[in-house]
Amino acid sequence: MAEGGQDSAFEFMKTLLETGIDDCWPNFTNLIADIKTKDGEVIWWKKYKSRNSHAEIQMLNDVEFKDEIGKVKDDKTKKVDIILTLNYSPCSECADKLKKFYEDNKSLIQKFTIRFSRLYRINVQENKDGLKDLDRAGITLEAMTPESWFDVLMTDKSWLESMSTDQKSSFETIMKKKDKFDRVMKLFGLNHDRVKKRDADTSEGLKKLIMEEVVEKTKSL
Repeated sequence: MAEGGQDSAFEFMKTLLETGIDDCWPNFTNLIADIKTKDGEVIWWKKYKSRNSHAEIQMLNDVEFKDEIGKVKDDKTKKVDIILTLNYSPCSECADKLKKFYEDNKSLIQKFTIRFSRLYRINVQENKDGLKDLDRAGITLEAMTPESWFDVLMTDKSWLESMSTDQKSSFETIMKKKDKFDRVMKLFGLNHDRVKKRDADTSEGLKKLIMEEVVEKTKSL
């Protein structure tokens, strides 16, 4: 599959995992875009990292991404799921462009999910409003969970390539254990409790934001 960015696959994935934990606040966004059939088969994925433009805008302008959407459009019988995994939620500018993309291609998309490690500057009203607009449009916003982390880790296993043969072997064993999430976090040098707490905090913040949207709708009736 295609890949963008200069970080190693391990560093790229670790940034997604550790953003917002302790003092880890990268000044860039990492994004993994997945396109799946409605049966869950991954038919395309690519990584993006914000540099001169936002990662989400890079994706939307990417010829490879556009070509893949075009293939779906040409197949009148096909609908797909699109999943974006980011370390930060989209800013207002990116939210507006993602909403327009979804609305322009709604007939092709069974479900559009945007999931992230941390909410991005929601003390800025425009960013809060952007996320509310995405939710209002029917796009699913999610905080990361152990299940979604494993989904992205297993979709792109290239992060394993930088590990030793013994570590790769131990990964296969780890995946059979009940505490596999805790053990995999150790491979990245991360404390699993801190990752889970960060995700729980993000989930709580997202729920409050969506609840504001519900209250606003109720008041307008």
